[in-house]
Amino acid sequence: MTAHPEQNEDFDASRGSEKQSFPTGSGRDDPPQPTAEELNIEERLRQFEELSSSDDGEWQQKMPFHIGWPTFLLTLAGFAVLWGGYEDWVLASKSKAEPDRLTVAELMAGGQRDNLHVSLRDHQLVLENAVVKTTTVVGQQVGGWSHVWTPVHSVDDSGELLQPAPGGWHVVASIGATNEEELLEVAFRDELRGTLVNDVTSLEKREKELLQQGMPGVDFDKCWILSVDQTPPSSTSYLGFLGGGFALVAAGLFFARGRGKWFF
Repeated sequence: MTAHPEQNEDFDASRGSEKQSFPTGSGRDDPPQPTAEELNIEERLRQFEELSSSDDGEWQQKMPFHIGWPTFLLTLAGFAVLWGGYEDWVLASKSKAEPDRLTVAELMAGGQRDNLHVSLRDHQLVLENAVVKTTTVVGQQVGGWSHVWTPVHSVDDSGELLQPAPGGWHVVASIGATNEEELLEVAFRDELRGTLVNDVTSLEKREKELLQQGMPGVDFDKCWILSVDQTPPSSTSYLGFLGGGFALVAAGLFFARGRGKWFF
């Protein structure tokens, strides 16, 4: 009966001696201790969370610039307005208040012009080849026409239509007509007045394809685009656009300095 306590004591002693024979910490699944660098990162994250939820000025010192939706939209609108001002400036710088009066043939034969404001005589709109743009929603037309492009040819003294020279320049009238009546009113004018807008716009691929269907072989990459009834922009117009664009961009940058939580 006395052997069991002795055996237990020996077993306990042997276990004790085994524990003492191993180096400290060996044989255990102790979690690794964080390094000083990891502790520093955790501390910075904690400070960032405190600053993002606070209302004092320290946030702007630590995070002075933040891009959010108001900043993005204001800046985008500002650049769009600036581009409009730039286009107006280009047309204004190359145009005069009084238009140059010339024939369609003279415009086709000439090169670069120092006055984009023109008034064409001896002309005829080729309405059978006109391209009409409409607005459609779910396959259904909404409202009237939105725009019309039509070739413009020269006529002789008897009123006969003269075909443009192959490979030469052509004239395409850009008309803001919303119906057939408005288009015919432009077609029967004695003179066609407007501004040549090639420096700021061009025919889109689809428009050129439709025009070429009625006039195969014509290169509509070589054409003057006459924006009918458009007068040269005034300095007030393009300066207003440029000033408004800079103001919108500045407002976007100003709001970018606000607290990030305002913009999510």
